[in-house]
Order: sequence, then C-alpha cells, then structure tokens
Amino acid sequence: MELVGMKAICGIGILVFMLIAMGTAGATTFYLTEVNDDYSYGVNITVKVDYEGNIIRVEVIEPKNEGNISNVDLKQIWIFNPDNPVQKVSDKSVARNKWEFSSLKPYNVANFGIFTTSIYQKNHKYKTTGPIEIKLQNNVGSPENPDGYGIAAHVSFKKGSEPPSTILIKKGDKTGEVDCSGKVAG
Repeated sequence: MELVGMKAICGIGILVFMLIAMGTAGATTFYLTEVNDDYSYGVNITVKVDYEGNIIRVEVIEPKNEGNISNVDLKQIWIFNPDNPVQKVSDKSVARNKWEFSSLKPYNVANFGIFTTSIYQKNHKYKTTGPIEIKLQNNVGSPENPDGYGIAAHVSFKKGSEPPSTILIKKGDKTGEVDCSGKVAG
C-alpha cells in the first residue's frame, strides 16, 4: 500500500480486555488497553466498549489526534453475536460516515478466533474515533466466542515528526494499524 510516496508499515497488535463494570443503569464498560507487539510504535491504545440492553458502543479513547499523532481511525469492528442479528450501525461522531455489516460467514480475526459479524466503514473518506453504535435485535448476552473473545476492532493512526495539521507524510513517519481484542477478565 502506498501513502503519499511512503510505504505504510502495518501490523497486528493484541489488546487485552479489562472488564470494569459501571454501577449506573446496568451499563457494562470495558477497555482494550494492552498491546503486546511492536506495531503500535509506543503509542498507547485504549478502545472503550460499553453495552446496555441491545446497544453496543465502541470508541477510540487513545491515541488522540494531537501532538505527533494524526489520522486516528476506527476502521472495522468484529463481534460474536450468534442468534442476535445487527439491526443498525451508526457513527455518532461523523453522521455522514456510513457503516455496513455482514454476517454471511464466520470471520477468523488474528489470534482471537471466530466472530460472527463484521462491521466496517462503507468508504474510508471520513476518519472516525466513534462512538460507533451497534444496535442488536435482542439484549447483549454473554459476548464471548469459544476462545473467550467477544469483540475485536481495527484501529489505525499516523505517528510522525510533524503536527497533525501536516498533510504530507514525511520521511520517518509511521502508520500503525492494530487489531484489538482480548479475553474478558474477571
């Protein structure tokens, strides 16, 4: 893949779920936070996932588009939701950003096992950190596949020597792409 004359450096990172139950209105929130390989380029990754009733929200908390980080984008989400079809997906930060979903075949994502639904941006014209709201037909149950994973996300970003307002990717800039998931703790 070519980005303004520079080859993108891509990789897969693994984040571990850390389940933190919130006591308000029955909502459950957890964070994807731990990267165990070199493709995050030392950038902290935090993806917030919460669900209540039949709604799942996914949002990139870190990295932020500031300093030498830009182009943060939540590109794709996979969920394990057998017998609970997705009804609608919307981007609460970029209303014009259209998302698609497919449940036609199981998706094997990195080392996280099988997921039943892929949710992805229809066109990558708009960068987003979310929250992406996923409405299921029924309430969210125990969202874990047989390997113990319930959700995975694909996050990309640019780490460079120039501030995010710079359009061109300069020599030495790196583009990271990280697949995030993990087992629910506790």
